[in-house]
Amino acid sequence: MVIEEFERQISLPGQDICDRLQTALENAGAVFIAENGGGIGVRLKLNRSEVRRIGVLENEGGIVGTDAVP
Repeated sequence: MVIEEFERQISLPGQDICDRLQTALENAGAVFIAENGGGIGVRLKLNRSEVRRIGVLENEGGIVGTDAVP
C-alpha cells in the first residue's frame, strides 16, 4: 500500500519506512549507489559466475563495462 501510494503520488513514506524498504531490498540483493556525478541508482549485486555469464552474452554485441559490484 505504501509503495502504491508513493507511485501514484498520493503520499510520501516516512524515513523509517524508507529505511526498512532499503534494508529489505539490500537483503534481496539490491545495491544502492550514492550520487557520484552520474546520478543515484540501484542495481542487483551479482556473483562472479553471474557476471561471467552476462559478460559472455553482452560481448556478443560489442564492448561492455563491468557488472561486478564490490
